[in-house]
Amino acid sequence: MSDSFIFVKEVINFTFSPSSVFLCSFDISSLFTNVPLAETIQICADTLYSNNVLPQPSFPRDIFVELIQLATSSVEFSFNNMYRQIDGVAMGSPLGPALANIFVGCQEEKLFTFANRPLAYFRYVDDTFAVFNNEDDCNTFLSHLNSHLPSLRFTHEKEFNHSLPFLDVLVERLGSEFSTSVYRKPTFTGQYLRWNSFRSHKRKINLIGTLVHRAFMICSKDKLDPEHDKIYSTLLENGYPEHLINSTIKRKLQQPTRTRSTQRKNAQSTYTFHGSETLR
Repeated sequence: MSDSFIFVKEVINFTFSPSSVFLCSFDISSLFTNVPLAETIQICADTLYSNNVLPQPSFPRDIFVELIQLATSSVEFSFNNMYRQIDGVAMGSPLGPALANIFVGCQEEKLFTFANRPLAYFRYVDDTFAVFNNEDDCNTFLSHLNSHLPSLRFTHEKEFNHSLPFLDVLVERLGSEFSTSVYRKPTFTGQYLRWNSFRSHKRKINLIGTLVHRAFMICSKDKLDPEHDKIYSTLLENGYPEHLINSTIKRKLQQPTRTRSTQRKNAQSTYTFHGSETLR
């Protein structure tokens, strides 16, 4: 799964019998520093050189291994002193997320050979959202994760009041389907780039557009108006002119690329603006 937009697209198509599922998310503690680098490099080499689907590289396997070792191993960094990282992938390394994702994906394949796969399973690097038949199945799966993947340590968060946050999405169980909205952590302060800050006008306009785009791509139909109100009030508190907020939202929603499903298209016609402007 590449981002929260793909997650929402998949999860809203998942249907179930009312009150028959249980939601849980899993997180891997300190993933990057716990990825066994040598093993992960061998996984990459095996995939490239023992795969009948992917085209074979134009250089030998040992050259590939040597090159990726040079790019990832013995990373030096400074923290009150000079250190050398002898294992794991370095935080901030361009290869870090890819190697961590490859390693976890390989461990998942092994896990699902003996552990029952959840009803739904979505992973973004070290964060996983899963749907189970009940809480007991969730506890059993967590036990499998921590006992059969000894190099990784999993924590979990269970649903509360039929809802569970995942990435920047709040998933709620409503009847036999899921409803989604934008999730903000309790530590969210509402502080964005202020209107009177010494930054380009275009960057501030793009901030409004980005928030609207996220709302439109994530929120279910009945969640759009409350999210619009949140964006509107938050930007006002950051000094943004009311007319600019409304005009930017209107322009963004009128763009044809702002459609993720028929539901989102229908939602555009009822999206109400503060003041005198209403999109028709």
